[in-house]
Amino acid sequence: MKQFARYSLAIHSPGYCSSKLQCATKFSKFLRELYPSIAPNNIDRPLLLRYLGYLSACGVARSHQKNLIVGIRIVLEVCAREKWLPITTERLIFDHEIPQCEKLLPRYIPEDVLNQLSRNLDGLPGHYMRMTLILQECGLRIGELLSMSFDCLQQDARGAWYLRYYQWKMDQEHTIPISVEIARVIQEQQSETKSIWGVQGHKYLFPTDKGKVSGGYTFGTAINRLAYRRKIVDSNGRLFHFQSHQFRHTVGTRMVNLDVPQHIIQRYLGHRTPEMTNRYAHIHDKTLRAKLEDFLGKRIVDITGKAIEQRPTVESSGLEWFSRNVLAQALPNGYCAIPLAAGPCPHPNACLTCSHFRTDASFLKIHKAELAETQRVVEKAQANGWVRQIEMNERKRASLQAIVGALEEFDAKEQAEHGRITAKCTGAAPGGISKSESGNNLTPAREQSHQF
Repeated sequence: MKQFARYSLAIHSPGYCSSKLQCATKFSKFLRELYPSIAPNNIDRPLLLRYLGYLSACGVARSHQKNLIVGIRIVLEVCAREKWLPITTERLIFDHEIPQCEKLLPRYIPEDVLNQLSRNLDGLPGHYMRMTLILQECGLRIGELLSMSFDCLQQDARGAWYLRYYQWKMDQEHTIPISVEIARVIQEQQSETKSIWGVQGHKYLFPTDKGKVSGGYTFGTAINRLAYRRKIVDSNGRLFHFQSHQFRHTVGTRMVNLDVPQHIIQRYLGHRTPEMTNRYAHIHDKTLRAKLEDFLGKRIVDITGKAIEQRPTVESSGLEWFSRNVLAQALPNGYCAIPLAAGPCPHPNACLTCSHFRTDASFLKIHKAELAETQRVVEKAQANGWVRQIEMNERKRASLQAIVGALEEFDAKEQAEHGRITAKCTGAAPGGISKSESGNNLTPAREQSHQF
């Protein structure tokens, strides 16, 4: 293992070597308990298969089993290849024999919790506050952030800012675009580091007091102490426990919800394969509902113009609830909410005065044309004194006015929201001002970066 550590430290991170040492320690315990006098050349595939059963019998969690088995396989293969152990170079454990864990959804931070955190960032020491802002926008792993070099900022000929850092897990250097606000946050940290370590700064952007790389647990401790002091809670009122990797999950999930193409997310997060990015391809229920409403024609309203909330009674992954509750009977200008199974409509030719009538923005032109025609009929009836015609058509006109007004309002809100998201994705600040033109004050910049 000493030889393995010397070899690995030259090309991998200390954390990588530490994890493999833990795997070897567990395997060594297995040998000490069951095969105390075994010779190295007796380490073969049947022995490794017995080790799989040993881990399962010990009650080791499947996720931990997977890590231990993959780790010892790597160690033994390297030792065999480099001839540090007299064992076979053939594969001892195949992929299909490694315990597979249930794929978990990303552990993103809820929006209301992020808002609470943003309002309380002043309770953190300066360098922890800046760490939080960078994690919120860039989605770095905590080890990548803490080991980031002092000269991590880059700027191209157009003035756009980029963040350059090393991904230990992928064993590669990675560069991503960042906002002007985050560039200022990093510059602020560089100034603080210079004030402590001199004009040349330091090798790292966030060094400890002794000039070393800080441990990830120190950041986690600081932010959870803030949550305790400022009572940052989830939607159920429970104290929220932050984990640094949740910021990465949040960035990935938010990109999916903003319709960023998956290959762009893969490039931004530095994943080697699309499968790694698939972990973050989780759409919020709220976004899924909005996407479905887009498919249905934006918002559905009744004859009073009141929006009808669509409450699925089955899983939202299917459209069974939509077929049963909305598409029961299609009409030229909307939908009837009476299911087909309920029999014929008891109000023939009276849809615009029926409480079961539903419609959406896809029928807006029809409603406007019908409103104009109804207005003409009402005026003619008033001129001729046709009381019954006036009574019937005024009710119809009132319904159409409510429907058209509500649908136009929903449509305007939808366009405004689309413009806001587009501006956010293209880097434009509200009002058409680019981020590079939106002032030099760092405090408003922080507030904007919280919302990304």
